[in-house]
This record gives sequence, structure tokens and C-alpha cells, in this order.
Amino acid sequence: MRAPDRRRGTGIRAPDRGPALFRQTRVGKDGVEFTVCKFRTMVVGADDLKRGLRPANEHDGVLFKMRRDPRVTAIGGWLRRCSLDELPQLINVVRGDMSLVGPRPPLPGEVARYGRDVRRRLVVEPGMTGLWQVSGRSDLSWEEVRPTGPAIRGKLVVDPGRPDPVEDMVSSCPRSGSVLRPVSSIRNDHEVARDLATEAGQQLLRLRARQGFDEPEVLRTLGDRTSHEFLFSSLGRLRPSDAVLSEEGIDDKARLSARRVWIIDPLDGTREFSESGRTDWAVHVALWENGELVAGAVALPAQGSTVSTVDPPWLPEERPAAQRLRITTSRTRPPEFVQRLANQMGAEIVPMGSAGAKICAVLLGIADIYVHAGGQYEWDSAAPVAVAHAAGLHTSRIDGSELSYNRTDPSLPDILVCRPELSNMLLASIRGVAERDGADPHAAG
Repeated sequence: MRAPDRRRGTGIRAPDRGPALFRQTRVGKDGVEFTVCKFRTMVVGADDLKRGLRPANEHDGVLFKMRRDPRVTAIGGWLRRCSLDELPQLINVVRGDMSLVGPRPPLPGEVARYGRDVRRRLVVEPGMTGLWQVSGRSDLSWEEVRPTGPAIRGKLVVDPGRPDPVEDMVSSCPRSGSVLRPVSSIRNDHEVARDLATEAGQQLLRLRARQGFDEPEVLRTLGDRTSHEFLFSSLGRLRPSDAVLSEEGIDDKARLSARRVWIIDPLDGTREFSESGRTDWAVHVALWENGELVAGAVALPAQGSTVSTVDPPWLPEERPAAQRLRITTSRTRPPEFVQRLANQMGAEIVPMGSAGAKICAVLLGIADIYVHAGGQYEWDSAAPVAVAHAAGLHTSRIDGSELSYNRTDPSLPDILVCRPELSNMLLASIRGVAERDGADPHAAG
């Protein structure tokens, strides 16, 4: 292999005594710049000459292409026709900058002109070959190259029933008729929720160990900020076209017209997080899409677990009829009516901190019912409700109406999560307690 490579290099250098290899800065996964290697196919100083050729650009959008580019050398034209000019990019593949299959690595100047939708190209490693090469190369318009073009449709390999704009691309080009179905290495929404919640939880555990518990207020503040910044920046990188509603962030009302909104609670149970020995705090990551929760994860870092819609927990077998009911509720703000409800039903009260921890207790069979009417916000329950619903639990307001998310006012007055066979009895009991006592269920004790 050495002799042919050496002869090819000599042929490239011969016309103008320039280098055989061409090095250029390109943008890779997550917007990280790297140096790409190619056999040089143009004259020395080609980038400087491009400015004078821009009026002759034959490509729309952000790309620059000319069918008869005067900067291409004779041997360079042959290398391009044989697709040999990009062979040195195997070096980039070995280094981890690129993969064999993926989108074309763009120039920094091109990325600067990307819109929010086009930035989705940056969530994967660029490749030596991909849709661009097999579907027409320079014959493709920018609309056919960009992720939202008419010839490209997002489709999940892992979940074909739910389209996702940043997963692998399936192309059917009208010019070539070729179809490419690459196996995606991109995480779907369920996996994104699980992985981000888990990693945020690990960061919080490290912060807890490093900071200690001597200054609880400082620990709470650092916990909220650390987890929020990680989740917000990660979602901006992995799902750049989606909106985000976070307890610790500014409520951007643009979310109300968005198709997809991530609802996150970076640290649910901040008080418990700042107390030594407590494990009932959580990280919530949920996705709302077109009117419903479609993915979610609740990390319980101090308990070493994450429950998510990737693989919802199996509900324990139907509880024995003789077993005393267990109601989990707030340990610091228990609604007075919950105690009256427990007395009426002969149930045991199980106080806990985080709403996520309480709903997970129902999921895992530690409790049978979670009821709260002291006032919450959407981020307090969106992720655990997504997982609970996927697992088959009953989830509703305490009057039986549906829980609704991504509303103008993110406050959520009350919630009921329970085993499905208990829902009718519980809703009737809640109404009975409220009517008999003439009390407002939302009044705290």
C-alpha cells in the first residue's frame, strides 16, 4: 500500500509543488471543530480564490459548488470522480472525529448560517459517506440536503411508530431512486430522558459528597443550578428544535406554540437533597408532544435507580384485599383532607419528600396511593406521571379529570396516582370526604 500512496502523493504535488494532503477545519458532532484530511484536489490558495467565484455558485442555500470549478487540478478531478480524495479521512475515523457513514462535515462558515432545524445535523458524527454521496451529491438542492427537506423524513429505527426529527434519516431521492436505511446510533426520546435524568443525578451525588451538609441552603442552590444547567444545555444540543420548561429556568411562552416541549425538574425534593441520609429526592425529565406526555424518566440517585418509559416497571401483582392501604403524601405540606381520607379508609400514611419519589413508591409497590392537593407545578409531576401512565397506573386530578400539561399557567392544583383497581373507590371517597366535611381539599394541614 505504501508505494501506490507515495506515487499518488507525488502526482498531486507535481503541478504546483503544493502539499499532497489538504487540511481544513470542519464542524463535527455537538459543534466541535476538528481538522479533516483529504488528498488535495485544488490549486494552492483555493480558499482565497473562492471569494471571486461566489457569483458563479451553482448551489442554493449555504453550500458553494461549481460543476466546472477552475480551482480543481487535472489529477484532482480524477481523484474526485473515483471518490479517492477523501480516503485520508480514515485517519479522522480512527481518531473519532468522524464515522464511516453520516452527514457531510460542514465548514464553520456554513454552520454559522444554519437555522435551528438544520443544526440537528450536528447531533451525529459526520461521515465519509452518507445520503449526500448516494443520493446525488452536488445535484441535490439544499432543501434535499437539509434534515427537513421534502426528500428526507425522520424515522426511528428503535420505535418506527413515532417519528423523531433527529433520529436516523431515510431518503428516497427522485433523481437516483436510491434508498439508504442506516442503523441509527442516536438515542430516541425515551432514552434521552432516561440518560439525562440519570447523569444529572450522578452530578448531584458528586456535588453532595463534595459540598457536605454544613450549609444546606448553599447545597440546595448549587444543586438546583448544577442540574438545571446540565439538563438545559444537553437538551439544547440533543434536541435543538424543542422548547424547554424548567422549574429553574425562565418560562419562555414560545413553548405554548411549540409541538414538543421538555418539562424538567432539575432537583425535585431540594429540602431532602440537603439533608444527610435522605434518599427521597429526584430528577425529572419529561417530553410533552402534541398535547400529551410521550416520554419521561425519574432518577432516584440516592436510591441508585432510574425509572423511565424506556422500560416501565411492571406493576406488582394485585394487592391482597386484606392488606391495609398505604397512602404516600407530602412530609412537609400534607393536605388535611388526606388525613381525613386515610381515617375513613383505615389507610396508613407514608410521608415522603419528592413527588417523583412518592409516585415511584406507588410504581414499585411500596405504597398504593399518592394523593396531593396542596398545589404543585407541571414539572413536579410530568415525568413521574409519564412513567406511571406507561406502567398502567391511574393518573388524574382528584376530581377524576385528566392531567393537562404545557399550559399558560404551569401550576397544577392537585393529583391522584394509584393502582387502577383502586381509582373508582378513591375518587368516590375523596368526593365523600369533601362533601361531608364541607372542606376544601386543597387546604393544607
